[in-house]
Amino acid sequence: MMSIQKILSSPSKKNNVLFWTLLSVCVVFSGINSAHSRKPADVFSQRIILSAKSFPSSFKSDKAFVKYMKRAHLKKVVYPDSNRLTLRFMAFFSRPIRTTEFTALVYDLTDRNRLVATIPVSPSQRETRILASSFDIERSDFPEEHQYKVMVAIGSTALAQTTFTIKESRTNRAARRAREKQRRRGSKVDFSKDRR
Repeated sequence: MMSIQKILSSPSKKNNVLFWTLLSVCVVFSGINSAHSRKPADVFSQRIILSAKSFPSSFKSDKAFVKYMKRAHLKKVVYPDSNRLTLRFMAFFSRPIRTTEFTALVYDLTDRNRLVATIPVSPSQRETRILASSFDIERSDFPEEHQYKVMVAIGSTALAQTTFTIKESRTNRAARRAREKQRRRGSKVDFSKDRR
């Protein structure tokens, strides 16, 4: 095999073709490698990842970060017995945003897109593509069997969003069924008594 120096110094047409083929193969392989090592903000651009658990403070690599976020993302949430839950979120923006405060908005999609909560979020850096925060929900304000949308915005400009559903817990389902059964029993009319 010829070395790259010999190919460059030799004026033959065959060597030029070999050089350009080798160069194009290197460019293709470098493009494939960069596609696998994309930044998490690019992978999840304009999306919000929800989790009931706290996010780690650091990751070994961007690949580990992306893998963790894909596994951690919640689409369905179930209340614990306390009927209160803290949801953590990480919002990813398509470009660096420079601001001192973001607004997280939570809409109840089941109840005609009603705005349920407005949460101010102060970023840890002046300019960022990733924003992490959390908010508390409880059953009285966020009913079960409803679908919600979380959106991070600046003013009227939406930067990232996601949807999730709160499913009914086993405990709450059992209590609801017991109440319904009691109501059905209490609404029965007794025709066995004599009427005069």
